[in-house]
Amino acid sequence: MAAGTPGSPRAGDAARAHALATLRQAILGGDFAPGKRLVEEELAGTLGVTRQSLRAALLDLTAEGLVERIPNRGARVRVVSAEYVRDCQLKVRFSDRIEKVIYFSRWLHGEMFRPLANKPQFKRFIIGGGTVCWPNGADITPETLRATEDARTADAAPSSSAT
Repeated sequence: MAAGTPGSPRAGDAARAHALATLRQAILGGDFAPGKRLVEEELAGTLGVTRQSLRAALLDLTAEGLVERIPNRGARVRVVSAEYVRDCQLKVRFSDRIEKVIYFSRWLHGEMFRPLANKPQFKRFIIGGGTVCWPNGADITPETLRATEDARTADAAPSSSAT
């Protein structure tokens, strides 16, 4: 992501447009992992714009579906869709338009996740809070999902599939 010019921060519509274009390009280019918190003060400083201009750009990106604003917590890149593939696999699409098939079986242990090894329970996933989650409260952060290898392009298949 390109840094702003030295001196006092830019403000107004031109600053908003600069922040919007730069952030959109960074998100779509994969510079921000889904779930990564976008810290206003840091971004404003990096881009050389006021926080007000940056907030306006983040609101525009929220309207475009590229970021999620969380009250009193800021903004973050998010998971936008998930589709059941088979067994314990989902095809997940992130707001930076990266899409991958993920084997979830590696996480299906422990009290919260064990019930999801049952296929009907696993298939009850929803997208909530910008990540994949289940009615029992289990969820996996967008950062973890984004960092996980795509099952279609690697030997990421588990040795035995959960059903």
